[in-house]
Amino acid sequence: MILRKFITTQNLVSTYLLISAVIMFAGDVVQAQVDAAAQRPNIVFMLVDDQSWSGTSVQPHPDVPSDSGMPFRTPNLEQFAAESIRFSAAYAPAPVCAPSRASIATGRNPARLGWTTVAQPRTASTSQQLVPPDSRRALRDADVTIAAVLQQAGYQTAHFGKWHLGGGGPEAHGFDVSDGDLGNEAASQYTDPNPVDIFGMAKRAEQFMQRSRESDHPFFIQLSWLALHSPQNTLESTKLEYAEMPEIRGRQRNRLAITEDLDTGVGLVLDSIERLGLSENTYVIYMSDNGGDPSETAPLSGGKGGLQEGGIRVPLIIRGPGIEPNSWSHEPVIGYDLFPTFAEWAGINVQRDFDSALDGNSLASAASGRVDTVDRPLSGLVFHFPHYQGDYTPVSALVTEQYKLILNYESDSIALFDLKNDIGEEIDLAEELPTTALGFRNQLEQALQSLGAAMPSSNTAFDPTNVERLNQQPRAREREQRQRNRGDQDARPRGRGRGDIDGRQVDRGQIENNAEPTPPPEVTPSVSITIDNGFRVISANGLPSHDTGRFPNRHNPHSIGVQSHTYRMPLVPVMAESPIPSAGEFGIGVNGVIMDAGTGEFWTAESARVFGARSLWNYEALGGGINLGLDHHNAHVQGSGKYHYHGMPEGLIHSQSHELNRNFMIHIGWAFDGFPIYAGMGYSDPMDANSELQPLRSSYRLKEDERPDPPAGPGGRHDGTFGHDWEFIEALGDLDECNGRYGVTPEFPEGTYYYVITEEFPSIPRYWRATPDPSSLRQNRERRRTQPGGPSQDR
Repeated sequence: MILRKFITTQNLVSTYLLISAVIMFAGDVVQAQVDAAAQRPNIVFMLVDDQSWSGTSVQPHPDVPSDSGMPFRTPNLEQFAAESIRFSAAYAPAPVCAPSRASIATGRNPARLGWTTVAQPRTASTSQQLVPPDSRRALRDADVTIAAVLQQAGYQTAHFGKWHLGGGGPEAHGFDVSDGDLGNEAASQYTDPNPVDIFGMAKRAEQFMQRSRESDHPFFIQLSWLALHSPQNTLESTKLEYAEMPEIRGRQRNRLAITEDLDTGVGLVLDSIERLGLSENTYVIYMSDNGGDPSETAPLSGGKGGLQEGGIRVPLIIRGPGIEPNSWSHEPVIGYDLFPTFAEWAGINVQRDFDSALDGNSLASAASGRVDTVDRPLSGLVFHFPHYQGDYTPVSALVTEQYKLILNYESDSIALFDLKNDIGEEIDLAEELPTTALGFRNQLEQALQSLGAAMPSSNTAFDPTNVERLNQQPRAREREQRQRNRGDQDARPRGRGRGDIDGRQVDRGQIENNAEPTPPPEVTPSVSITIDNGFRVISANGLPSHDTGRFPNRHNPHSIGVQSHTYRMPLVPVMAESPIPSAGEFGIGVNGVIMDAGTGEFWTAESARVFGARSLWNYEALGGGINLGLDHHNAHVQGSGKYHYHGMPEGLIHSQSHELNRNFMIHIGWAFDGFPIYAGMGYSDPMDANSELQPLRSSYRLKEDERPDPPAGPGGRHDGTFGHDWEFIEALGDLDECNGRYGVTPEFPEGTYYYVITEEFPSIPRYWRATPDPSSLRQNRERRRTQPGGPSQDR
């Protein structure tokens, strides 16, 4: 039963203020109920990350065949479902992880929490008709979680895996033990034989169950699986099972394999419960925190980031005392129903003690078959996502037993679907049933008002000529995408953690896992891009518009400070005769943050002295040889206070694409020679914008021989620690020695040369294709050095 990322308490917001007062005066009542309980059950809650409703081999609805097109193999889940009740109309509280997890943990609607998105909300943009509202991003001390309630009631509590809710981590919010304040980045650190820590988490859960049984205490364990993140880290043996399926390509093989590995982990947890003699008195819950990739959600439409069914309808399976095996419930239920459900199982009177603070209602009676419906404070399930995410625009939705209404804030229009007969949301009934549609709209708007939902506002900077990409129909794109092979998106190593390159394990650097993000600066981030006499001029104060890791930290003693960036670059770059080594700083993001390829760290002080700025043995920022205190955006801070990227700038990418469904090319910056910079993806045919989008791969590889021994070099095998460990092999990948190529892009439909930030080396390009304007180069030119592994080096 995997309940992946929803329950991790990522961003649990205003629940504690409302519930804590109740707990303080009702503590004696709760304790009395606990003492009176003959035998309180154990609870194991498994929360999966980004798993779609049809993302397993378990049938999600008895009358609706799964049509994902992916041959998932999850035999342990199949057996588990046969022993459980399946909720065919279960919903995540939000289409993205953090709001869903906060909602599940607190029992409150994300709109009431004021926590409705993951990424930093977009500010006014010429391409957006609306300005999204602000959103909370971390748990507060006043937020009460179900873990805290169960802990006070005498349960021993543990949280393993992804937290992603800030606020000091799980142990500050009701868990006795935990893995700490982990986010998505933790997944990449675990490879074969413990892919994304699946088997490690299962082992720690078994040990905690054993200790709780020996101490004669009931337990609550939340397994917030890191999967399905970093699917390339799956077991090689599992990946090989899908290698002989010609219709399944690299990225799909990884997704299938990591799903199967996760199923193995679920089986280990279930076996532990059985082996320890706990099955008869343990509830096990399996759920996903939001929908999956649109290519895997059929027969549903949409996917993660949108309020179509594919973005919010998820698996929910429950096994435990009094639950009839192989049973079904088709009642619409939602993640924040789990808080009162767990409380009721623990013998806590949720109706008396918590109704005033909770939006959910207990599923205990429905799970046991005592009732068919679930009464709740608000009629229907209310969803509020007033944000831009990929192709999706700000919307709210209302789900009833039969109908679903979607309110689009850009067009002020509504769509009505009959989910019983049209689960794929293909037929809009709003015009055919205008009275019904209007009634549901009124009901939705009244519910949002009662929740205190924050609304998007009109954008005075909106330019209707700049929204062509956003106006593309996501549903049509999804259908096309499902019919295409997606390419080997995850087969190459990520920009951090450990990855497999040419059969060798390469440490890709360390990420600082900080308990809290850096507080936002007093000064607002600013950037302007203007055209002046044949040049593009970018001026910025260098402050990132997204969240960052904690600075200073153990390995980076500097604080983020205001800068005074002014760079100009030619509007019409002229190709140089040969690639030009960059001077470290390569370009600037559209958010005004610098992209810097190199580091100032050398193998030894002597090597820097002997070789000077041209030392071959310069440490790679992402090579693992040194720890620069990088945050989860592959960035850190210099002594001047300059925050800058050394690898894939995740926060910048999310602000431009709004999440990880990167189904279009994402323009993220400009190189100092004037050519644009894109993030990872490009067309399979560089000159055909209708061809398949795929991850673009660099043409660098690790050298096969050994490094020279001291004093000429550090010795040992070329493993990616130093830039000179790499060599360029023409046509090995998709890109040239500058990590770029010529082709069409959404911004340049006639074609242009453009650079690509890749997950693997060189990440930030090391060469310019054209000559930069001198005013854009660093003033400390003595640090310019021949760049590693490129055409100017002997290979």
